[in-house]
Amino acid sequence: MSNIQNCKIGIIGANGKTGTLLISKLLNLKELENKKNIVAFIRNKEAFIKNIGLVDVEKITTRLYDLEIDDVESLASKCKDIDILVFLAGAGRQGKQRLFSVDLDGVFKCVEVCERLGTVQRFIAVSVLKVEDRKFWWNIEGLRGYFIAKKAADHEIQRSHLNYTILHPGWLGMSKGTGKICAIDKVAGTLVHSNNYLEREDLAEVIVACMLNPNATSRQVIPLINGDLPIVDAINDIH
Repeated sequence: MSNIQNCKIGIIGANGKTGTLLISKLLNLKELENKKNIVAFIRNKEAFIKNIGLVDVEKITTRLYDLEIDDVESLASKCKDIDILVFLAGAGRQGKQRLFSVDLDGVFKCVEVCERLGTVQRFIAVSVLKVEDRKFWWNIEGLRGYFIAKKAADHEIQRSHLNYTILHPGWLGMSKGTGKICAIDKVAGTLVHSNNYLEREDLAEVIVACMLNPNATSRQVIPLINGDLPIVDAINDIH
């Protein structure tokens, strides 16, 4: 297990649905004593305060950064003290231009920064389940571009020399998390028998588990769907 007590954790896309859930998990994580080591990269502080509340915002560190407007040099200057960088940014349904400038080029910028600095110990990115299966997503209306962007971003991460973890969750829901997922080595065989979904709260819990167990999750691509195995056990069982 990793000692992240003194690690600074940067979250790109901290004001998104998964980002705010991750912040909540980290604020309650006893292994991370100094909550100021949670660094939220956001575009608008007022919107962030409205989303998670002033009390929690004041407990952590915020840094303004816009993936689409600000350059790599600006991001590098804001990541000099970051030990773990988590990429959760996404354009959602805001058009193909933002899809490629956020989901794709946003990852490219982060990889470039991490490689340039050489001090970021972990890079954790959220992608999507079955992104490598073109036959699966090619004819899904409105999502072809999304999968193409995610696939290209994944390949850029895997091409790098970073200590990465890429998470491939199924369709994400906003219901309360179960604290459980499918055993990682059984996901492929389970896909045809399930709805292939995962609650965002469980995804946030998985991200924390990956931070705490770098040995099991280093340079791994991890598929995630709902299941009946406690998240910590599922992550610890990765070989």
